[in-house]
Amino acid sequence: MKYLVVILLLAAVAVAQTYTTNFPLTEDPISEGGKWINAGVVGLDWSNVRATPGFAFGTNSGTVAFADSWALLAGTWGSDQIVQAAIKDQNPADLAGCFQDIELVLRGNLSAHSATGYEITVRATDDANSYLLIARWNGLLGKFTVLEQLSGSAYGVKTGDVFKATMVGNVITAYINGVQKAKVTDNRYATGHPGMGFYRGIQASCSGTNADYGYTNYTAVAIRSSSFVQANSGPSTIQSSNSSVAVSYLNPQTAGNLNIAVVGWGDTTSSISSINDTQGNTYSRAVGPTSGTGLQQSIYYAKNIIGGSNEVTVTFNHAAAYPDVRILEYKGLSTTSPMDVTAAEKGTGTAANSGSATTTSSNELVFGSGTTGTAFSAAGSGFTSRMINIFGNIEEEKIVTSGGSYNATATTSSSNWVMQMATFRYSGSSPPPNPAPTVAAISPGSGTASGGTAVTITGTGFLTGATVKLGGTTATNVTVTSSSTMTATTAAHTAGTVDVVATNTDSQSGTLGSGYTYTSSSNGAVRFVQVNYKTSNPSGSSLAVAYPSAQTAANLNIVVVGWNDTTSTVSSVVDSRGNTYTRAVGATAGTALTQSIYYAKNIAGGSNTVTVTFNKAASYPDVRVLEYSGLNTTNPLDARASAMGSGSLANSGSATTTSATELIFGAGMTGGVITRAGTGFTSRVITHNGDIAEDKTVTNTGSYNVTAPVTPYAGSSTWVMQMATFKP
Repeated sequence: MKYLVVILLLAAVAVAQTYTTNFPLTEDPISEGGKWINAGVVGLDWSNVRATPGFAFGTNSGTVAFADSWALLAGTWGSDQIVQAAIKDQNPADLAGCFQDIELVLRGNLSAHSATGYEITVRATDDANSYLLIARWNGLLGKFTVLEQLSGSAYGVKTGDVFKATMVGNVITAYINGVQKAKVTDNRYATGHPGMGFYRGIQASCSGTNADYGYTNYTAVAIRSSSFVQANSGPSTIQSSNSSVAVSYLNPQTAGNLNIAVVGWGDTTSSISSINDTQGNTYSRAVGPTSGTGLQQSIYYAKNIIGGSNEVTVTFNHAAAYPDVRILEYKGLSTTSPMDVTAAEKGTGTAANSGSATTTSSNELVFGSGTTGTAFSAAGSGFTSRMINIFGNIEEEKIVTSGGSYNATATTSSSNWVMQMATFRYSGSSPPPNPAPTVAAISPGSGTASGGTAVTITGTGFLTGATVKLGGTTATNVTVTSSSTMTATTAAHTAGTVDVVATNTDSQSGTLGSGYTYTSSSNGAVRFVQVNYKTSNPSGSSLAVAYPSAQTAANLNIVVVGWNDTTSTVSSVVDSRGNTYTRAVGATAGTALTQSIYYAKNIAGGSNTVTVTFNKAASYPDVRVLEYSGLNTTNPLDARASAMGSGSLANSGSATTTSATELIFGAGMTGGVITRAGTGFTSRVITHNGDIAEDKTVTNTGSYNVTAPVTPYAGSSTWVMQMATFKP
């Protein structure tokens, strides 16, 4: 390892954020893709700015005094701002009482019935009646404070003149064609948006003059100062090994800021057990551990920190070689969702490079960190070095104001290195919204009107928890397997071609028009229709389970009842439609497990709820209810089998069917967890308790059994497995 002095480079840095436009579109109000916020739309009591190609101007009606036309740039802007625009004054109205004002706005903000910020104004004339005014808007319509008012030909403007205003700290300065014309100070507003504005007087002589004056181009620049607060590193002396390292912030911290903790060490066998601090902040790993040759490094962060004196402690699973901890504090970053993207690489040589990642917000802190076998000597291009500690390891950063691909680099002696990058959003820079899903295809593209068809839907942007409707009817068993694929089971629906609609949890949806066709049910076809279940934790004496959709008359219901003891019994199974339930198989008792299967043939149609009642409170009861179509309405039950045991595969045992076509129905419960159906079977539901209902349709008589794999839970893999077969 290496021995260097601690270097903390605390020089302030600043990054420019710029927006320039020559108004290429015809828009009323101006938007340019959502870049502008208009006072008429948001502030309500004021008016909007409109644009035609190459020209922006006001829309003041001339009936309400001080209802200026304002447009502010959207997004997050630094507090130090520069705005300038080229004036077009095609019909100066040098008439008494006709005020045609051209305005620049600094640190502006709009909300309903409120406009705040600084307005720098010149009159659209070039003579002795010209004036320049700087005012502070205080909220309500007509409420403003004049900070400076100057008049005379020295303040005249004409077409082609460049009007400019700046605000740095509390100093506002106005310029015409690069010549300073006014300077004032004010401390009221610290933040806000740059913008532009226009006003015309309410006198009749001003009528119809909005389009006579405006801007042909506009540029806004904001300077975001560095958000770096402080840094420190430890241990204070190089130690060949240590199982924990504690490092204190040099000054009390500020609540709401963000902490970054970087941990590097000189082996690839140790790992970090914990990272905490004396204020109780929660640390999340941003990136790592990244392992190089004899090196490892991880970056952690804590958002929205608690203020006060603070010490960070990192603990390893065992003594790590040459551990070092670097801690930094930053202000102005998001307190809710600061973390965006990361990158990490390992290598050897003089040029350490984290690799690239693409940011998703316009304003971000790009933080880079490196651990090396020798010593870093300089930050990468565009980065500010915050630390090269006694181990020769580096922390650096830069601020970016547009989304894009970024990487962190640094210069080291020719040696092994690990380089990492993590980017953090500033306050007001939110993660991008999820895109609306799209539905590209559904397979198969048709199924019977009785429902029960397993379908696969492909597209983009599917989120976990998404729902599917076919022709307005909600599908069951929806499983999002990836952002581009989900599976579902169709519900019953009248015959015909219908739209397929996928809706995400954020209410955005995508539609495949006329994507699925319900066909008339074929004679004798056995179809799954719908399923639901309910569990009770830790016990319950009765459970009521509703079918998700109205049931179809003459179909068959199957009810599976499981519970985690061998002393309770089922007293009754009834439903709200008055159907009669018969036990098909059970009760089968295993080790602290009992299960039975019931069915109701030739059911009554309509909305329905099944209620199972026990003789006493049963342990962890669960009730699974299913509906099938196409089964015999007088004598559906054929064969049955059941077994209990322990191990990785639940098996009902075999039974021989007597009809060529039959529904083979299986149900299992376990002290472990069942995660999928047995070979050849379709899983219809797996409950929160890990219990399953599954089926398949066969077309030949023979000996059949039902299986399902069991995953142990808390050391238990006991199971009960049952099978019942039903004839069409």
